[in-house]
Amino acid sequence: MKLFAKVENICAAALILAFFLPWVSIGGLFTIPGYKIPDIVQALSGLGSSLAEMGNETGQASQGTPAVTYAIYGLYLIPLLAVYFLVRAGTGKSTKGAGLAAGLLPVAAFAFVFIKGGMGALKVLGFGAFLTIASAIGLLLYVTGVVKARETAGLGAQ
Repeated sequence: MKLFAKVENICAAALILAFFLPWVSIGGLFTIPGYKIPDIVQALSGLGSSLAEMGNETGQASQGTPAVTYAIYGLYLIPLLAVYFLVRAGTGKSTKGAGLAAGLLPVAAFAFVFIKGGMGALKVLGFGAFLTIASAIGLLLYVTGVVKARETAGLGAQ
């Protein structure tokens, strides 16, 4: 299969795979894959809102769910953009725009996590998170031409 003969296509496939691997590891006891993070954040936000309303002495409703809680559903765009990149690569169309989007989104998301959480965020990241970042950076390097693309020797070249 010639599709996986290019390193950038392997990076895009790794972005898809990494979405199902642990992104968060809490004490080694609990792991959370990337696809479950938005649902868990939504559930925790709902729990926090409920507790805030119970503690509100005036009986007024709280401000509701923060927009960041809904924005976290943008994480689902990571594998979708990687699939879009692979479809374009498979049909021979230009992949630069799709590759930039598929690579920049995870880098921006993890930059946000590091800005908010500092170096302590590194302690809870799982293998899937590191694979996502490495794949996104690799994809960006190849799509932008910083690293020249060449075909790999064994993964599908015939």
